[in-house]
Amino acid sequence: MRRLSAASRALRSLTLRGPRIAALRRDSSSLAPAPAGASFDALGLPGAAVELPMRFKGSDFDASACRQACDALAESVAAGNHHHVEGLMTALRLMMPAASGAERAFARPREDFILKPEILVWSEQDFLGGLEENMKIVQNCEAEFARRMAMRLACKQFGVEAMHATAFCTSCGNNWLDLAVVYLKNYSLDKADALYAAMEKQCLSRGLPWDVKFLQDLATLRCKQHRQEVAKRTPPHEATLRNLGTVYNMLREHDKAKIYFEAASNLVGAREKEDLWNLGIVAMHKQEYDEAAPLLEQALEAFIRDDPEDDVTIAKLRDSVGMCFDGMGRHEDAIEHLAEARALYERSIGTESPLYGTACERLARALVHAGRHREGFDAALDAFMVIALQDAVHPTPLFELLGLMLPDGMQIT
Repeated sequence: MRRLSAASRALRSLTLRGPRIAALRRDSSSLAPAPAGASFDALGLPGAAVELPMRFKGSDFDASACRQACDALAESVAAGNHHHVEGLMTALRLMMPAASGAERAFARPREDFILKPEILVWSEQDFLGGLEENMKIVQNCEAEFARRMAMRLACKQFGVEAMHATAFCTSCGNNWLDLAVVYLKNYSLDKADALYAAMEKQCLSRGLPWDVKFLQDLATLRCKQHRQEVAKRTPPHEATLRNLGTVYNMLREHDKAKIYFEAASNLVGAREKEDLWNLGIVAMHKQEYDEAAPLLEQALEAFIRDDPEDDVTIAKLRDSVGMCFDGMGRHEDAIEHLAEARALYERSIGTESPLYGTACERLARALVHAGRHREGFDAALDAFMVIALQDAVHPTPLFELLGLMLPDGMQIT
């Protein structure tokens, strides 16, 4: 019988150990990175230790050049020099030694760590302190996130090995989701988008509840970006049903939206104030104002009664009531609600928020409809400035505002 070469024997030995390799592939979508040269035992897999293949790393890595680039990166981040930051990040990525796919594999996630609402402490904040105070909170969250990512042993408090601390591990993954919602609440949409893109594979591969939390929050981001993308992978839940109804409302499929809002109400077993609000918005968009106005007014009364300090939610409701009244021809009543909404936004989240800009735009329309054109022009100008400066800017609302401000018949050439 012909003798096998050394290479053939090695290949055959790997083939015979196929089940273990399959096990590695099965866990490769998990969240904690495998250390260089780790064995299957180190990854928590059954069977004898087998060294993972590694690529040659070279022998002339220049640590001082890397540190110099990192120091420059910190200065450019502080200065807001986006172009220099991108160049330095590219340079640092290129300096990373080559790695095989096996070295980039993920180990099994911890099974004793549960994603609970109470550990998402950053995103639980209301952000009602105005622009300066809200930005201070966001920057503090960003700094803490950076510190946790920089500390290799940060996860040891949860009993996670040091090798897990440099990536999206189970016990640190909540920080990624937490910070992303902070960005959503403050309409930092570009930052939220970058963070969700970085964590997508890890969240979806982990399963419940990580994938559901990720998809729901991502859907919120897409709505704020005017990129409505509906996902139906989650099990029935009133929050999911309401989110889907909101998406269909934004897509102007109001009958479908009503189906989802009513399904949420039926699932809970009662028509809650959120349902009054949602169904009122559906009726308003369908121009069924006589049905919409009582629903929206009841929702506003309920929210003021239950949580009178929630300026943002009450402002949103006043905004909805004002839109409805404007559509009904009750322009002065609309102006009263929309002006109050704008004042609440200015007090709570500041004048750079898209919500403030939207309130200005709707107030401008109501003022023009009421024949108060000078005031309408000023409100429209405020709205134009906010929309033009925000993340995910779209030209259509800007042109619509220009049309509102320009005299009838005037054209832009």
